[in-house]
Amino acid sequence: MGKIFSVSDEQLKNILDNYSTWLEKDDKEKLYPEEQKQRVIELKKTLLNKRYLEETSNKDMVEKVIEYSRTLEGPAYIKLGVPRVTNEINNIKNNLIYLIDSKDDPFRKAANVIEGKYKIQYF
Repeated sequence: MGKIFSVSDEQLKNILDNYSTWLEKDDKEKLYPEEQKQRVIELKKTLLNKRYLEETSNKDMVEKVIEYSRTLEGPAYIKLGVPRVTNEINNIKNNLIYLIDSKDDPFRKAANVIEGKYKIQYF
């Protein structure tokens, strides 16, 4: 794979070193990487786990989707209400299983969910 950054290896090392130094100086920011790791672990056990998706009740699934949606940051944050999630929970489950099972490349998966045959209006 070619370089994805238009900086030299030395410049990238310098950026990462400065980031690490900054991170250690801010108590709140210091926790962020570990919180994100824990979040990924939780997602792998729930919304990105095919067995969980197949075995969890729709009611519990709605709660998990709402809970997850409240953790999104920045422009990705979407206010989803319980009625909308409840009405679309089967489509949400199907989409997550598609993302887990499909052999499509990641770009095709994203396109199908965002604007293709797996698109869910308002999501």
